[in-house]
Amino acid sequence: MAAIGTTRAQALIAAARAAGITDEALEKLADRSLDWIESMSGREADALETAIASRHQAAKERTAATAEALRLAELGGYKVDVIAAKLKTMTLREIADLVAQTRAFLASKGIDVRQPVEPETLTATPRQVTHILDLLARRQASGEGGGFYSGPTSREEVAKMTRENASLYIRSLGGDY
Repeated sequence: MAAIGTTRAQALIAAARAAGITDEALEKLADRSLDWIESMSGREADALETAIASRHQAAKERTAATAEALRLAELGGYKVDVIAAKLKTMTLREIADLVAQTRAFLASKGIDVRQPVEPETLTATPRQVTHILDLLARRQASGEGGGFYSGPTSREEVAKMTRENASLYIRSLGGDY
C-alpha cells in the first residue's frame, strides 16, 4: 500500500487541530506519532479522517447542548456564569440530561422553553462531508466537470454548508440533475 505523503498528512493534522484535537490526542487516535502519519496507507488515513470528523461533530454537539443549557438557565433566572462553569465539567450526556430536566422544570412553571430551530442553520453531517469530498476526488481523478452546483472543495468549507445545500451538492456531483 502506498503512503499518503506529506500533503495529506498535513491536511489531516490541520483538520484535527481545527476540530480541537491536540497533537497528543491525535497521536493516540492515529495510534502513532505525528511524524509517522505521512506513512499511513490511504485506508488508514480515511479511517483517521472519519475519526476526526466524528470528534469534530461531537464537539459541535457539545457546543450546541451547552448553548441550549445556558439559554434555559437564563430563561429560568439562574446564574448563567455559575451554570457555565459547571457545564465545563460535564459530559455531553450529562448536559443533555440537564437540558431535558431543565426544560421539564421550566415548562411545569409555565415558562415557554420552545426555540424554533431553522433547518438552514444545521450544518452538513460528517457523512455528507466525507461523501462530498469523495465525489470531488473522483471527479478530479476522472477529469469530469463539477455538476450543476458549484461549491466548496475543502473539508473545512464543506463542513460549514447547510445540510440542505450539502444534499444538493451531493446530487449535483453524483450527476442527479
